[in-house]
Parts: sequence; structure tokens; C-alpha cells
Amino acid sequence: MQWRNSAEKYGAVAKALHWLIALVIFAMIGLGLYMGELPRGPQQYEIIQLHKSTGLLLLALVALRILWRLANPAPPLPLTTKGYERFLAHLVHFLLYVAMIVFPMSGWIMISASDFPTGEVYGLFTIPDLIGTDREIGNIAGEVHETMLWVIVGLLALHILGALKHHFISKDDVLRRMSPGAKLRSAWSQGR
Repeated sequence: MQWRNSAEKYGAVAKALHWLIALVIFAMIGLGLYMGELPRGPQQYEIIQLHKSTGLLLLALVALRILWRLANPAPPLPLTTKGYERFLAHLVHFLLYVAMIVFPMSGWIMISASDFPTGEVYGLFTIPDLIGTDREIGNIAGEVHETMLWVIVGLLALHILGALKHHFISKDDVLRRMSPGAKLRSAWSQGR
């Protein structure tokens, strides 16, 4: 198993972080939308606690992914990739990283600024408030948090469409080199 990235493909750590972060983001979107529909009460409180804990997990995973990416550069795009496509790919990736930091940070600031305790992460340890109670800052952070939901949805759509374009139109290996089970699929198809 290849742990680090190479010039041809992503390593196991980059793939694991990519797909784990994707799973967490989709779970966070679902949790956020679901908890917004719940009436105030114990069930909403539990979902909010799960959402906060998972948001902090996302922030930690993204920080780890950024550090890993700095130490393990991504494989270059195929030589057939046009200049504007390279620019768009790098721009979308950069904006995704920014959004994946701003999204949970705005939530943390929103909760910190409220008179609601930030609480524990999965019941394991308590996290500190980033700021004191401040309704105005809390409202601004809440608006940023809600806006970031739609920014991330848009960026994810562009990211997925770009990967599908590479796979089905350009017919290159950009999608396959990040696929989690590529080696298993290859071995299975060779054995047939």
C-alpha cells in the first residue's frame, strides 16, 4: 500500500482524508438541515450537540489534510488539461479548503457568541468558547455559517462535475487516482 502521494496517484492517507472529509461534509449538511426543522426540545439539543462535535471533527480533519497536502504535493493534472481548466481546478480546490475552514469556524464562533454553552466534543472533552457572549457577532457568524452551506454545496458540485468531466469526456485518470478501491477493481477486472 502506498501511503504517500506519487507523481501518478494519491497515496492512501490523502485518499482516506479526502473521502472521510467528503462523508463528514455530507453528514453535516444533512444534520444541519434536519436540526433546523426540529422543534426546540431534547431531540433538537442532541442533534445540535452531534452537529457541533462533527463540525469540530471536520475542522481537525481539514487541518490535517492541509498539513498532509503541504508535505505531499498532489499529482499533477494530465498534460492534456487546458490552461483554463488547470486554473479552475486549482481555484475550486483552494476555495474548498477556505470554505471547509470558514464553515466550522463560523459555527464555533456563532455558538461561542451565544449564551448557549459550546459543550463537549462527543462527550469526551469540553471545547473553549472563542469569544464572549455577543449577540451581534453571533448573528453575523450565523449568517456566514448559513451562506457557507450553499458555497460548499456549489463548490462540491463544481468539484464533482470536474471529476466526472475528466472521467467521461477527457477519459483520463484524474478520478481513478483518487478512487478508494481502484486497486481492488483493477485486480477484479484482470481476474475475469
